Amino acid sequence: LKQGYRSFVRYLLRFKEEFIGQIIFASVNPRQFTKEDGVIISQISKQLTVAFTQARLQSDLRTQALSLQNSLKEKEILLKEVHHRVKNNLQIISSLLYLQSRELSDDRMITVFKDSETRIRSMSLVHEKLYQSNDLSHINLKEYIVSLSDYIKITYNHEFSSIRFDYDIDDISLPIDTIIPLGLIINELVSNALKYAFNDRDFSRDRDNVLSIKLKRQGDKNLVVVIQDNGIGLPEELDITNTKSLGLKLVDMLSRQIGGRLQVLSKNGTQFSIYIPK
Repeated sequence: LKQGYRSFVRYLLRFKEEFIGQIIFASVNPRQFTKEDGVIISQISKQLTVAFTQARLQSDLRTQALSLQNSLKEKEILLKEVHHRVKNNLQIISSLLYLQSRELSDDRMITVFKDSETRIRSMSLVHEKLYQSNDLSHINLKEYIVSLSDYIKITYNHEFSSIRFDYDIDDISLPIDTIIPLGLIINELVSNALKYAFNDRDFSRDRDNVLSIKLKRQGDKNLVVVIQDNGIGLPEELDITNTKSLGLKLVDMLSRQIGGRLQVLSKNGTQFSIYIPK
């Protein structure tokens, strides 16, 4: 009345029993608003309530999304740091084994230490690749296998033979819970090939000694891993499911762990094939 208004309509804006505002229409003329005006104003007010509520919810969602994004970045940084520290710890263990092996004179014990070194390195390399990758859950197999086999070749260097590595690897990424046992399998088979397949001087001299590593897709769901050499082959009496070799026991056990089927052929060398379902 002090401001000169003689009629008005006020509509409270509420959402789920919460008062969020009000809308007022005022006029200097008395009895300006009819019941029909009230109905129209009520409808407009309800639409405004929905619009205000949506705007507030969108603002809340943006705030929450930003908070989640920041939290995710923090977790990624922490996870990278975890992989980095695990890798460093495994490399320390590997280095300790190497230093300890230099104090040994027994060839058999030196080989045992070397085997342990490469097994640890195969796991350390997984964490190293994850630390360097933008994807903290998957690793590119080709990069991993080439790096691992290069390390194994240096570890089991043969003075009397030149061994050529032949790679045929599809562009595939696998999760950490598959690639660690698969890396250990490849480590054992490549190590065994370098230690035993070409250790006959007369057989290996003046010939092309090849170690082939294949990893191929089979259809949409399956994967096949083939480690093949053209060396002296396996002993005829060897039964891989009942052997004293820790390395071959690991290959058999880890193949079953990832649901794979192991097949061994020994003709013009040795071929290990592992068929892995998706």
